[in-house]
Amino acid sequence: MLTHLYRRVMRCHDGETGQAYLEFVLLLSLAIFLAGVFGSLAWYWWNQTVAAVAIHDGTRAAAVWHGGSLHNGYATTDRILQAGLGGTAPDQQHYSIGYAGDLRSVIGSIDYQYSAPFGLGLLRIRSRAFLRDEQFYPGPPERWE
Repeated sequence: MLTHLYRRVMRCHDGETGQAYLEFVLLLSLAIFLAGVFGSLAWYWWNQTVAAVAIHDGTRAAAVWHGGSLHNGYATTDRILQAGLGGTAPDQQHYSIGYAGDLRSVIGSIDYQYSAPFGLGLLRIRSRAFLRDEQFYPGPPERWE
């Protein structure tokens, strides 16, 4: 029995029987891997883009809407992150919006890690926004900006 199996294996090894099948399987697995890496990098790019837009629009909402409020900024940022990223959106502990009173500005930042599949590891999503607080201030500022 083992001799018969051995002869069959050696016969396949000597010729080109099964070579096309082996090449197909190897190239298909490589193509699937590369498509996964490309898809993972595209999802990383989408996360970065949505995070940048969300923090910018949230910071703008805190700066302009009738004198603005941080609540409006956080609500806008949450809404955009949920719309763009769905269940994978980061929560409020990963971003912040605050007033910089001495600069008459609003500063927002977002920073979280995206766990990428296909051996790409942890990729960092980071963005910042700095917008002027759009209110009327009578007279010159205490110092020139």
